[in-house]
Amino acid sequence: TIVPEEVRPPAVRIEQLMPPPAQAQITASAETVVMEGTISSPSGLNGFDAAVGCEWRLVDGDLPDHSIEWYRRPINNAVSRLILPPGTLTEAQVYYVRFACFLDGHEGFADMTFRTNRPPRLGQLAVYKVSEVSLTEPPVLLELPMAVVSDAPFIGLELQTEGWLDDPDDTPFIYTFSTQRSCTDFDRTCTNGLTNPVVLGSSGTNKRTATFANVGRSNVTVAVRATDRLGADSTLVSHTVSLQG
Repeated sequence: TIVPEEVRPPAVRIEQLMPPPAQAQITASAETVVMEGTISSPSGLNGFDAAVGCEWRLVDGDLPDHSIEWYRRPINNAVSRLILPPGTLTEAQVYYVRFACFLDGHEGFADMTFRTNRPPRLGQLAVYKVSEVSLTEPPVLLELPMAVVSDAPFIGLELQTEGWLDDPDDTPFIYTFSTQRSCTDFDRTCTNGLTNPVVLGSSGTNKRTATFANVGRSNVTVAVRATDRLGADSTLVSHTVSLQG
């Protein structure tokens, strides 16, 4: 059966503008997704307006804050864009998006799917006390509850992380270690050791050493975060170490 041209549904297509379509996964927390829907018709649009006659539909996936139409941005009478800012999408999901238009009583649509990245997970952080008297003596692993009793002028802690899981294509990881100190004894000089959070650095190395002046009883929060190759950040893994100088 030959369908007359005047009753054929409109031609509709979707193009992913950001990130590049060749990118296998999208980092939900860090990347903006931009899709462009376009409508055309052999008989012309005849005053058609995509802002009224077209709609974006979420066939599968989760948008926790708004419906998908909230993110629609009309460009002209034949083009509509879908702009999903960082934090809009949910991690580790497959999204199925449809752009549908109605022209002369007929519907045309185009579909696109994409997957959001799952960040590193299940990582562990071990804390070791560095020897105060020997550079060759191995560090001692601290057990919970973590505490260091010392009268040395400085206390060294070695932080080591391991056990992170992710898709093999998302490796290698970048590890960001940080520390923050707070006083527990205001009758001594601990207030001189108060600090804001200190980032020890970010690299592919899973170990870092932090040194603290022994200025009174205090707590040190040590933490690490893993970031995968696509930029997805894990949740923070942390411990509190009691320094009892």
